[in-house]
Amino acid sequence: MHASGLGSRVGLAALVALVAAGPAVPPDPISLDVMSRVRRPGITTLSPDGRRLAYTLGDTLWIQPEGGRPRAVLGGMSREEAMAIPWAAWTADGTRLAVRAGEAGPAGGADTGVPVLVQVDGAFTVTPLLADSLARRISTFRSFLTGAPAWSPDGTKLAFVGWEPGGPDAAATSVYVTDVESGALRRIDTGAQEPYNITWSPDGRWLVYTRGAFRGTDGAVVVLAADDPRREHAVYTGGAGLYREPLWSPDGRTLMVRDLEGSPVMLELSEAGQLTDRPVALPLRRYAGFTADGRHLIATVADGMASVLTMVDVRTGKEEVLRATGEVHDAIGVAHHPEGDRVVFSSESGDRPPEIWSAPLTADGALGTPERLTALHTWLDRDRLARATVFRWESASGAPLEAQLFLPRRSYAGPMPLVVMPYGGYRDEFPGADYFFNLGIHPLATRGYAVVRP
Repeated sequence: MHASGLGSRVGLAALVALVAAGPAVPPDPISLDVMSRVRRPGITTLSPDGRRLAYTLGDTLWIQPEGGRPRAVLGGMSREEAMAIPWAAWTADGTRLAVRAGEAGPAGGADTGVPVLVQVDGAFTVTPLLADSLARRISTFRSFLTGAPAWSPDGTKLAFVGWEPGGPDAAATSVYVTDVESGALRRIDTGAQEPYNITWSPDGRWLVYTRGAFRGTDGAVVVLAADDPRREHAVYTGGAGLYREPLWSPDGRTLMVRDLEGSPVMLELSEAGQLTDRPVALPLRRYAGFTADGRHLIATVADGMASVLTMVDVRTGKEEVLRATGEVHDAIGVAHHPEGDRVVFSSESGDRPPEIWSAPLTADGALGTPERLTALHTWLDRDRLARATVFRWESASGAPLEAQLFLPRRSYAGPMPLVVMPYGGYRDEFPGADYFFNLGIHPLATRGYAVVRP
């Protein structure tokens, strides 16, 4: 059995053999209190120019400028764990960030999530995006797939999906556009279908939103003229129940959306504002962004308990692995620097807490040497943490199986008691800080236990 790749056909019994006796070295245990200080970045969003990174730790928003130190900007952030798409958006010049804070809602218990504006050039300031009466009336929480807000390219207007739980039509969800300077708010009726994501075309001429339902085939991508959004200018319907997560190519002529199952659809936007689909065989992936030349997409691919970063050719669908180390990687975005594209991603493993990294894309399409952008756990003494290893093998029928094994980093005298967590669907990520089973793994291992997650 091997720690990487498919090994011989052995099962969990072989893992038990790994807990054999070692030299009598006293353990140096880690406490639950120490583990509770570990923080996993929540909202993580990169400014379009790649020069500022925003992320949350718990309920606090941090912003880190390129080459600078992170700064805590806003407390009381909304919890985004249940949302597939966190509510945050940078202006094109990276000087302002829209996020939502607070979970206090109107009567009836609905969460509103108050939109706020963070100004990050010069002195950091935080101001409400909506008048107080509107902020209390309009909720930005709807479905777990309801998307992030979107800035107009000139940074003067913000569009978002919202609804009025206590309004005359409590079931209706709409697109709202607010003028940041004047505070004026406009509601755009989107009909009976639920809107999910909103975006502006890069030239600012068109406002595009996706809509649909979890059943049926009425999903659509709708184009509105930005200067007259009262009527639908063009509608694309491709037979899916809904469309979501729009992603523009740098030239503003190609829009990628995903259907409910996550399959990518490439749409071409004409000068006249019409959408046509372009047949392309793109794999089912989590895509983070286009490269600056528009020829490739950066993606994250699950690989058992691990995940890898890949680059997908937009024209052919051919995929090349950029980074595969047996750890969990998640692509966050692609920064289009003047000196070249950089891929920003998070990385972690069972014995290494999550951090955020940046690496250049080289001229030959490879990923260069990563640079760590965050230092969230410098206080955590790695020498005391357990050693985590992912083992892969085949069942008797040839099916791939995996298990993550935690052992004391310091050898322990005598056969170690083995704790088995019989669940499934684990990843090779650092134990979380929200549940006792995860929180207790390293304290158990540093006290002489072996812990396995099959």
